[in-house]
Amino acid sequence: MRNNLSGFIIVITLILFLAPSTLIAEKRNILGRWCDQMIPNSNKFNRIITIYLSKDGIPWASSKFYDGSAGKRKLADLGKGMFKVIGSSVGDKYRIVPNTGELQLLDNDGFIRTAKRLETSSRPRDCLP
Repeated sequence: MRNNLSGFIIVITLILFLAPSTLIAEKRNILGRWCDQMIPNSNKFNRIITIYLSKDGIPWASSKFYDGSAGKRKLADLGKGMFKVIGSSVGDKYRIVPNTGELQLLDNDGFIRTAKRLETSSRPRDCLP
């Protein structure tokens, strides 16, 4: 019993010691977070989009939805803040607007809508009810 408890304490200590450095490293790779209001004035259709770089430098977009579901999609960096969603049949793209930091959502037909930038201090409830 004592050996199990000692092992448990060591694991918890390592988690508490290593977790903050992991979180800091992840934050450095986040390019931005945005609130995408698919239907204006209807928060239950909102989602938070986060664009980040993986450890190997590959861009990804993750989405968190009102119902708690989430997903992520691999991106290709087209340069100048433009990212293409890999495997999208309709040519989905994201563009980070340089002067405002907002995120434009586009596809093969052009502009769809703009997602508002969430500050790093913003909480998900600022977008999701």
